[in-house]
Amino acid sequence: FISDPTMQDTDSDKLSDYEEKTGWIITVNSKTFRVYSQPQYRDFDRDMLDDYQEKQYGVNPFSADTDSDNLTDKREIDGWDIVVNDVLMHVNSIPYNKYSDSDNLDDWEEFRTGRTDPRNSDTDSDNLLDSDEITIEHLSYGRTSIKYITYPNIADCDSDGVLDGNEYDWDKDSDFD
Repeated sequence: FISDPTMQDTDSDKLSDYEEKTGWIITVNSKTFRVYSQPQYRDFDRDMLDDYQEKQYGVNPFSADTDSDNLTDKREIDGWDIVVNDVLMHVNSIPYNKYSDSDNLDDWEEFRTGRTDPRNSDTDSDNLLDSDEITIEHLSYGRTSIKYITYPNIADCDSDGVLDGNEYDWDKDSDFD
């Protein structure tokens, strides 16, 4: 750790050099550990969050993607827009938890679909988990195939007045065949 002994905060990131050298505790994907930052760098991992922000959000100042979900910490905090049931919504995910809503879609997959809220396991409130409405296949060279069983951002895909989740259940129940 390099710091200027004549300054309390060498890199002017609102964390004292002492705080950066002694570190702080974070929990990432259910594992807890201590992280440190470099007193001479405001943003060592170049994720556009200075060390003070990294501490405030509980993310790792040495990793631009703390939870290893292929979304930068900054992207997860800032979020993105999706349309749900014809309403524009701004959503974000938790930068220290790869599965922010525990629906078996990781945050990158939710971002990639552009149709789901990573903090809501049933984005469109149709009684189906988002992961039940989508199949995702990871292909070679980082490519992804996304197929929709029903649209996870539209509660009644066929506009018949019955929520997709209720129709989905009926298809499983022989009494309704």
